[in-house]
Amino acid sequence: MQKLTIILLIILFSTGIIYSQDFKENSIGVATVKLDLETEYEIEIVFPYKTISNYEIERPILEWKDVMTKFVNNSPITLFDDIGELATLNFKDSMKIEFWCENDGGIQFRPTFTTRIKKQDLKRELKTNFQADNVSCFVITNINKEKIEPVSKKIPNDRIKLRGDLDGNGNLEAIIWAETDETGICDLSFHLTFGEKDYYINCCGP
Repeated sequence: MQKLTIILLIILFSTGIIYSQDFKENSIGVATVKLDLETEYEIEIVFPYKTISNYEIERPILEWKDVMTKFVNNSPITLFDDIGELATLNFKDSMKIEFWCENDGGIQFRPTFTTRIKKQDLKRELKTNFQADNVSCFVITNINKEKIEPVSKKIPNDRIKLRGDLDGNGNLEAIIWAETDETGICDLSFHLTFGEKDYYINCCGP
């Protein structure tokens, strides 16, 4: 039985199956500039794994399958900062489910996508925020503007490192905030918060 499982995993690795997944409504993630070129940026976009509708972290076999496969996101991805929208990406490339952390919370994966965007297509330049775990801006997909909720968690201003206001009306749809990492493995733990949801964006803990 063990040999059969190993063979199955090897087959999955080699085939790189692509299947369909959907993000939950108003799923928010972050974008980081990986390359700042003369006319364009190369950015990495990541979403918390729980933003995927059918992702079941509790099932080990599904974890193995997901980390080896890609999925097609059928919704545009909009970049935004503390002023408003920056640009919208319409693409047909697939997103990967990639391993990103292992700690006492288990083995964790998250949707990841790397792409390039021309600087002329952005309303404002992207800047790396070194105080916010190098994040440049927020991203949102599967948008339903009538149901977007503002950040409900009350975080002191001095802990907020990056703010996101999708429509520029002064109500924050997303923030990145920091706190001291209790394990001592990281200096700071960074959180992505939107609506009532809160996720770590850096890997800390034993």
